[in-house]
Amino acid sequence: NEGVMMREMAHPHLAASSYDHVGIVTNDTVLTAQRWADLYGVSPPSTFNNAGPAGNLTYRGVHTDANVLGAYLGCDGQGAPRGLEILQPSDGHPSFWLDNYHLSGVSPLYLGFASDSWTEADLIDDERHFTSVGCPTDQIGYWWQTKSTRGCYHYMDCRATAFGSNIEVMSRSNCARTHKSTAPSNARLSGWQAVPLGVNAFDSTAITGPPTLRCSDMRHVAVVVPNASATLTYYAAAFGRGVGQVPPLQRVMAKTYRGQPTSAAAWYADLPLHSGFSLRVYQPVLGSTDHQSASAAQPSWWFDGLQRFGPSIHLVSFSIANVSATLAHFGQRGYSVLQRGDCYAYIDSQAALGVVLELREC
Repeated sequence: NEGVMMREMAHPHLAASSYDHVGIVTNDTVLTAQRWADLYGVSPPSTFNNAGPAGNLTYRGVHTDANVLGAYLGCDGQGAPRGLEILQPSDGHPSFWLDNYHLSGVSPLYLGFASDSWTEADLIDDERHFTSVGCPTDQIGYWWQTKSTRGCYHYMDCRATAFGSNIEVMSRSNCARTHKSTAPSNARLSGWQAVPLGVNAFDSTAITGPPTLRCSDMRHVAVVVPNASATLTYYAAAFGRGVGQVPPLQRVMAKTYRGQPTSAAAWYADLPLHSGFSLRVYQPVLGSTDHQSASAAQPSWWFDGLQRFGPSIHLVSFSIANVSATLAHFGQRGYSVLQRGDCYAYIDSQAALGVVLELREC
């Protein structure tokens, strides 16, 4: 019974206000973070590699010493809800990071929900609720927030459910310690370097010029799914909202895709997460009716992305004053246009930034 399942799934620890960041898996954290910093006109963030043996990681129930080179980019020192966590699997050990990189390459990895007040017991409770609706917890890990405070996270694979995305729940403190009373030494990591996963196809030499975007203008993160109504219902229930609070679907059109004319359309609706920031859910329209086969679909990022990556995070959107002028700045940096509509454009930026960018003036 779907109603019973929704009540079981809904949990206050997944409050909309706990949304914090998009996780991105890449083959070069330093370069990807530098590109984002260049777009924002800020200094690149520092990197971290606090996984490995000290992270007490388990992947699909089995201990792993997998490490990761990460960087976190927020707005003026503040993360939520516009944070980006950039993660490069680094050593070949089994992990959620490495398997997803092998599956989808440089790409969005998860929607991250975080709190300073959650306990490890809260995350275990989340795990039980999400497992009951088909979202197994694939990876659990720990890190030292300070020398005496430990954080922890759970990665849940929800792509096969109506959530349409991997989900992370994270506590920045209140997590179990190891047998050590203080954080382990990082001396073993001196001189440590991430193992390259491959050549990034984007020409980094073309990335020059003045700041192009403001982090504070990020307005939504979007997932693309085959059934927007079901996905909106799942998230609304998880956020503690009733069925009556699920917004109605609207229709958006595309005019060009990869430089060619198209009449593609998608259904979409937004669920507010924070003030001025929302989760957007897209569903490609397959033809003149929603019951036609995929062969009837007009080319678009909504459709092609769904076919290539399955239900997942497909873009982050920025509100700007002038799409055409901003596209010119992106062109100077070596980026091309993926899709255009009446008052928006999608930038072909996934290889360079880990996610497609939307520029929107309406």
